[in-house]
Amino acid sequence: MTPYMADVAERSSAPLGWRNLTVIQAREDSADVFFKGFSRQLLNLTLTGAPRHEARFAGLVDGAPTSPNTILSVPRGCDGYFAFEAPEGGERTIIVEFDDELFLEHCPDLADGDFLAGALTPAAHRPAPRVAGLIEILAGELDPRTRRGHLFSDGVTRALAIELAQTFWTRRPAPQKGARLSTRDANRIAAFIAANLHAPMRVSDLAALTSLQGGVFARAFRATFGRTPYAYVLDARVDAAARLLTTTRLPIADIATAVGFADQQHLTKAFRARFARTPASLRS
Repeated sequence: MTPYMADVAERSSAPLGWRNLTVIQAREDSADVFFKGFSRQLLNLTLTGAPRHEARFAGLVDGAPTSPNTILSVPRGCDGYFAFEAPEGGERTIIVEFDDELFLEHCPDLADGDFLAGALTPAAHRPAPRVAGLIEILAGELDPRTRRGHLFSDGVTRALAIELAQTFWTRRPAPQKGARLSTRDANRIAAFIAANLHAPMRVSDLAALTSLQGGVFARAFRATFGRTPYAYVLDARVDAAARLLTTTRLPIADIATAVGFADQQHLTKAFRARFARTPASLRS
């Protein structure tokens, strides 16, 4: 989260431990802000609108007043200038920042090399009712009084990822380089994953162990291991949990966090998908 967004945030998903996605409920007063090189993909859903507004980013220049329930989408890496005069009481927005790993986790069949070589499509306050609706549902999870839990937010996040992949994303041909990882890189990655199951892992962390990046790395990883990076890490976590279930008496909740799951519910869901049984049944 940028310092500016931290300043305007009223609620944030950061304490909830959501992977690859941050949702921020914000109230913004009139502002004149320049951003240098966004590090994540960015969506800004305007709830109230602003009578005077200017946005310049990714070759777009927009000076029209903003309408409620429209979305500003800013690709990772681009500079941006935003100025607006907020209505009385401030402009209310929901900001969504996410990493490309969001697609590898929630819609891996869509996230091939050409997809990962692409980026969020730039748009200045675009009407998108389905995306806006899903963002508002996720924002409802920030309030403990209306929160439904991780399984619910995971389902909504998956729906949002699929909708963004199909309507807010520009694919680009991935450069052809290295059909497979070298044996040395493959071994280094496997060892790194095995040693860091307890910690968050991004595709960029794995790519940093090689000379490849982005879609080229994802393509080479899949050609080498037969799975996406997300699927490989998930399988490794489930396998590690199975070993701990049969060799220790640790509580299942402790095993879940030890191998990198947010909680026991997440472990149970992944375990059942892999082995068609629950973790508890392995001990019975």
